[in-house]
Amino acid sequence: MAACVDLPFHKYQALGNDFVLLDMRTAAVPDPAALSALLCRRTTSIGADGLILVGPDEGGAARMEFYNPDGSRAAMCGNGIRCVARFLRDRAWETADRFDIMTDVGPREVRILSDGVAADLGAPEFAPENIPIRPAAADPRRVEVRLEGGPDLPPAVCLSIGNPHCVFFVPDAAAYPVAAVGPRVERHALFPARINVIFAQESAPGVLACRVWERGAGETRACGTGAAAAVIAATVRGMVDGAARVRLPGGVLDVAWDRRGGVVIAGAAEDVFRGTISIPRALATLRSRRETAAAPRVS
Repeated sequence: MAACVDLPFHKYQALGNDFVLLDMRTAAVPDPAALSALLCRRTTSIGADGLILVGPDEGGAARMEFYNPDGSRAAMCGNGIRCVARFLRDRAWETADRFDIMTDVGPREVRILSDGVAADLGAPEFAPENIPIRPAAADPRRVEVRLEGGPDLPPAVCLSIGNPHCVFFVPDAAAYPVAAVGPRVERHALFPARINVIFAQESAPGVLACRVWERGAGETRACGTGAAAAVIAATVRGMVDGAARVRLPGGVLDVAWDRRGGVVIAGAAEDVFRGTISIPRALATLRSRRETAAAPRVS
């Protein structure tokens, strides 16, 4: 039997979107993709929608790295970064109410609120090559996605908000066959890097109901970048004026976009529990006390 090590972890959630967080000041992870696949399993491990490695960045801010349950890397996670912000405050790693967290797409500002956490996800990207979508989809604001054997899909709005999204507006998001349609769109030939798929409905003025099929994770109870993408798409279509409440199966996010700069999401984020899990030493090890003591502190 392979040698094992007890690895400390933290579990956080935002609207039911849950994550395993590892403090990289005290751990080393040689194979984060394999570790994510192990830790995120619902029935035989901790269970989560993703693994987030949190460590000090060279520029002084804390840095997050995000891995999906299938081991794939994602450049951004909206609810994930809000959970990281709460984690940094809970651990007294950060003490200000407003600070940056470094991500794969650059620094992103977060704010600790009295009733949750807000995060600026940056400006949306519509250039097809930067989403990315195939050249066959010339207009990212009106993409025709054809599925062999149906169902017929309305024109989609495609964009990137740190990761790629395809937004469909449907008559009834709650009743839509997300589990059947989501994976087919995610892996459609139009999307060379796969894509997150949002099924949105204008349920009331200024309110969107959404369900999200996440790339590498399946349907989740909430998705921060997905909610942001839905509001951006609704703004592009003239359904809302840059701001809306987004109702997801796990709860509500407030989203605001000024059409020029970044889109901001705000909602609850909280600590669930912490513990240790025994895993193969090849996947992660604990740093020595000397290394831990010497690790830089972010303030």
